[in-house]
Amino acid sequence: MTMVAPGAHRASLARIGAFNTLWTAKWEEIQHVEIIPGFTMDADAIELPADWVSTKRQRKKGYRTLNLRSALTVALDHDTVRAEHLFRRIKRLAAILLVTPIAFETTIRQPSAPQTWIEDCRILLRTVVWIVLHKGISREPSSCPDGHSIFRGLSRNDLNQMRQAEGLAGFFSHTAPKLAALARMGVIDDWPDLDLGAKGEPRRRDAALPATAFAAKIRWQPFPDDFVALIGKTSVWLIEELGPSLLDSLETILAVPSQRQDGAPLSNVALKHRRCAALRQWTADNFQRPQHLPIKFRVTTRAQSGATFLLNSWPPPAWRALRRMAMHLQTAHLVIVALATAARDSELMHLQRDCLRTVSSQDLLLGHTFKLSDQPDGEARNWPLPRIAVSAIRQQQRLADILSPGRRSLWLSFNSHDGSDQFPDLAVFGYVLQSFVKGVIVDGQALNDWSDGNVHPHRFRKTVARLAALSMVGATPILFDILGHRDPEMTLNYILSDPGLQDEIRKIASEANIVLSQEVIERSSENGGWAAPLVQDLRLRVAARSGEVELGVDVLAEAAEILSMNGQVTMVKPGVLCTKSLGQHGPCTKKAGLPDVGNCSTDCQHRLEHAAAIDDCTKAIERILIEMPPPENTMMRGWWQTQLAGQLQRFPQIRQRYLAEERVQIALAGMDAATMNNLTSALK
Repeated sequence: MTMVAPGAHRASLARIGAFNTLWTAKWEEIQHVEIIPGFTMDADAIELPADWVSTKRQRKKGYRTLNLRSALTVALDHDTVRAEHLFRRIKRLAAILLVTPIAFETTIRQPSAPQTWIEDCRILLRTVVWIVLHKGISREPSSCPDGHSIFRGLSRNDLNQMRQAEGLAGFFSHTAPKLAALARMGVIDDWPDLDLGAKGEPRRRDAALPATAFAAKIRWQPFPDDFVALIGKTSVWLIEELGPSLLDSLETILAVPSQRQDGAPLSNVALKHRRCAALRQWTADNFQRPQHLPIKFRVTTRAQSGATFLLNSWPPPAWRALRRMAMHLQTAHLVIVALATAARDSELMHLQRDCLRTVSSQDLLLGHTFKLSDQPDGEARNWPLPRIAVSAIRQQQRLADILSPGRRSLWLSFNSHDGSDQFPDLAVFGYVLQSFVKGVIVDGQALNDWSDGNVHPHRFRKTVARLAALSMVGATPILFDILGHRDPEMTLNYILSDPGLQDEIRKIASEANIVLSQEVIERSSENGGWAAPLVQDLRLRVAARSGEVELGVDVLAEAAEILSMNGQVTMVKPGVLCTKSLGQHGPCTKKAGLPDVGNCSTDCQHRLEHAAAIDDCTKAIERILIEMPPPENTMMRGWWQTQLAGQLQRFPQIRQRYLAEERVQIALAGMDAATMNNLTSALK
């Protein structure tokens, strides 16, 4: 039997007439519909097909299965009829979430991926059980024929109590915004007439906040700059200063035999004592006295009681503390790789130990992407890596080989409390990141205290998008590739997820333009383009007015502001500036106004070629000379001659050098009249 894909199954469900009125249809009309292949609406449990999920962890049956009826029966063991109504109502909500695109304030989102949908169902079930046990079902009427409303009768106080309840955080961050949007769309009517305020305070819909505050609340914002700098600096310090010594100590201690002389295995307690003795010996051999650490680490002394102490010296006094430090070191590696790649959680967790490649002196990270892939095993992809990320991964490879030799996964789970040597594969980044930011103390405060809210792994992606948008020309196409998106709109949503980002971009762009203009003034004799003589004239006039031969910092800044029109000069591309003001005309536009950078030409009188682009111009000319076709290929040769002529027009010194070479004279021979007419007089 061929397994149907999730998208095809959704489409088949959407074509069934009863699903158009899923909330209001009689149960008899929909109970035999297969909400999931092999499982009807009447089924007690839902089990996703193994081919519908991406990761090894999710393929385990426990992660793919949700038993609704058993949980509700336990909550309502005295009222099986009401439990049946709740069961049906939840199944209706689950089916709606599976097939319905949801309209938020500015976007329409397609239904979630299957693994996200099953998690939404779990969150929904936990929330309903909590409401049943603590608040009871209201008597509010509903268009759904099964029972009474679940959410509609909730008050402000009820929602505030739910926020404090253990295990319900996911409801407010993931599921509630979808239910609120479905209610606004008229798909369901089981939702309170409440919205979330700016700080999570419920408000009536006639308040100033729009009805889509839920959607705005759940958008993961970039981390604050101070927090990024702090967690990055802390991670680098751990990797470079503490990492090598920590790994040396681990290698020595784990080499201690775990068996008695007769070959019988040691008990956990005996092994712990033996390792503590080995740690003390290693410390005595390598350190005259403990070294004070600028960063403190919170270490649990007893897992059962939760007692902790602050470790502020190296080496640690006990095996448990050393093990905790190894976990923090791994998280530091993860933080650096996340900041270097902006990879998703699933992409990071599936990295293998042999994930590094070097191609043409460029270090690459080899991994797989799952979210937008139709393949169960994902699609292979590469990320370019800076040197610090390469160092982090190589150190993590060594750590993984020490603690869990012979396995394939790069990341390990330290989540066993018995002190054993079992280090299974790490499934998610979130909980180790939380342990890291709560357990690492900098300047008297946990890293968590330096952030503005939840330290969630997905915020690293938003942070990278923001920083790139602020610092790169052409950031959108670059991030489109790095983030692994399928739609440029997704990339723009990441870039603009911070409300103040556009103003920040404008400010930084203006400052960058002034700095670039200052460099142009300083190297005015080397610039190219028709506007180059104007820049030289500006430098001479400012120098004469100031009485300086070598322009000082203040005079350079003044000249740069004049040239850049106080930061409004347009960068056409790296190394090329447009000096046209809003009131001037140019070949790129038919009337005065902003320049059209996509229509910029080398013969424009407003074009300024920055001297820093000379090397790029030289490389382009050499490439053209290599690609130049023979004279018999008239059409393509004419195109390449036009490209060569355009490059030669950019810088006078480049033009004089190359026109003296015979190979360039041969390449330009036979140029057609139309191309000749477009050349500058100097090049003619």
